[in-house]
Amino acid sequence: MKAVELIIRDLIPDDIDLDGVSFDKKGIGNLMSELATKHPDKYREVSKELSDVGREASFNQAETITLADMRPTFDKDSVIARMKQEIAAAEIGSKDKKKTRIKIYAKYSDLLEKMTIDSIRDTSHNLGNSVISGARGNKGQLKSMVTTPAIYTDYKDDVIDLFVENSYGEGLRPAEYLSSTFGTRKSVISTKEATADAGDLAKQMVQSVTRLTATTEDCGTNNGVAMGLDDVEELSGRVLQRKYGDAMAGEVVDKLIHKALRKSGKDRVLVRSPLTCEAKSGVCSQCAGLDNDGKFPKLGAAVGITAAHALGEPLTQGALNVKHSGGQFGGTKIPTSGFKVVNQIMQSPGTYPNKAALSEVQGIVESIEDAPQGGKNILINGKVHYTLPGFELNVKKGQEVEPGDRLSEGILDVKDVIALRGLGSGRHHYVDYLKEVFDNSGLYASRKNLEYLAKGALDHVRITGNEGAAGYLPDDLASYNSVVGDYSPPEDSVSKSPRDAVGSFLHSPALHYSIGTKITPKMAENMSEMGFDSILSSGSPPEFEPEMVRMRTTTLNEKDWLASLHSSYQAHRLSNAANSGAVTNIEQNNHFAPRLAYGKGFGDSVDKTGLL
Repeated sequence: MKAVELIIRDLIPDDIDLDGVSFDKKGIGNLMSELATKHPDKYREVSKELSDVGREASFNQAETITLADMRPTFDKDSVIARMKQEIAAAEIGSKDKKKTRIKIYAKYSDLLEKMTIDSIRDTSHNLGNSVISGARGNKGQLKSMVTTPAIYTDYKDDVIDLFVENSYGEGLRPAEYLSSTFGTRKSVISTKEATADAGDLAKQMVQSVTRLTATTEDCGTNNGVAMGLDDVEELSGRVLQRKYGDAMAGEVVDKLIHKALRKSGKDRVLVRSPLTCEAKSGVCSQCAGLDNDGKFPKLGAAVGITAAHALGEPLTQGALNVKHSGGQFGGTKIPTSGFKVVNQIMQSPGTYPNKAALSEVQGIVESIEDAPQGGKNILINGKVHYTLPGFELNVKKGQEVEPGDRLSEGILDVKDVIALRGLGSGRHHYVDYLKEVFDNSGLYASRKNLEYLAKGALDHVRITGNEGAAGYLPDDLASYNSVVGDYSPPEDSVSKSPRDAVGSFLHSPALHYSIGTKITPKMAENMSEMGFDSILSSGSPPEFEPEMVRMRTTTLNEKDWLASLHSSYQAHRLSNAANSGAVTNIEQNNHFAPRLAYGKGFGDSVDKTGLL
């Protein structure tokens, strides 16, 4: 047992299990969250005692960073020499020598970062341990200080054709220093712009989830989302939907339940989720799961807005963190982190930079050929798919693919996933991809908070039926959550096993798949694996089609004209409301704006409206 574990064991109550706890920033944070939930009266005392232990250790150590911490931790010169030999060999016969060099520069930049971390891990390197523990700094900064910043970009984000061989600790040569000044200039400008951009996006997130309040105790759904048992933090506080071994359906996942789930032999379990909640408005407390205080949300709790604020704060900080990168090139031309990527995913612009190619059909990859303009042409079942130049392919000739499968690397456009796989799959990818980008950016984002955002932001269908639906007219952009509240499946719908329903349309939600999803073999396999023996399907699609709109316009389908004014484009909304004869409902409305505007009944009928 580690000394730090003995110290912490002596401070915290015995009913808090330290088994498997990592004593870094994240692990200690989770431990303190559990303490706050189980023993709120002891939180302040234990926090102070732990802080005192840290301060005493720092004082007795008498040093934080030494000269030895600024020296390279391995033989980087041999690595750089190997890189130069590889460049010399690759440039022979190369048509674009600069592009060839930069590709190798990027490869060795990533390699040197990995070698820096590996050589420092489990040593007494003070600077490295601060980064690895999560206390201060990041891996890129550590690499720059003790090994090398590697490569920089200029003000246009183009890579500068110079590999920096010296670290900040060793001191840069004049040419190396000059290349770094581009990043300094960019950092100063980006810092000025960051707060406004991130704050604007945070407001858009709040607007899209305003209606997601806790409106009922239990919606009674039998559905949920599949989650892996390795994700302990995200599973905690969720309600189990099925029985697994000794863990009963309806139990809230905690450490004891998680151990029981481990013994069941399952890799994934079905849990309640805001994404699959079937409350007619808002969400139910059971699908919301436990709050940070260890309790189910009360009726009227603004769980959606709380989630949006929880995502907006780290996003703002992440936007400000641009200044810490100093213009360093991350090793790939395809960005996988940062505010710009998050904003691109949420807004889904018409011109989508660094876009990943997805298969539009089901079939076999028949051929892969070079495209005249660069990139690749991939032939699948007679249809040509184009992938951008410089992006690695994810498929090979002869491989079988389904609509929505990735053909190349790049930034995923959720709009394409929705069009090819349905709204539910789009929401699922939205959550997964944003979680990945937040993690890559060094920012914490709760998966459950992202599920609230996906449910509120990706909530649009185009009415295709001649009679309209749920009060909407044909060709209206409508709320999926509203349309499916009183949904009636087609008369030819029948219950089948998922495998027998392949090729037909889903008419009852299963897992994250939404009504109207065309079932593929992989979807059927996933549903069967998670215990869905029978699903409702039909050869006919519903009278609506999913559609994604950018975050700023997610509330354009708001039917209540007064509630719609709690967002952007007010003149446009007012004129549309007047043309369509829109009304507002003051008495029963789970949007706070109408009641607040009139000052009438605000806080009444919480059990019906979900308003505090």
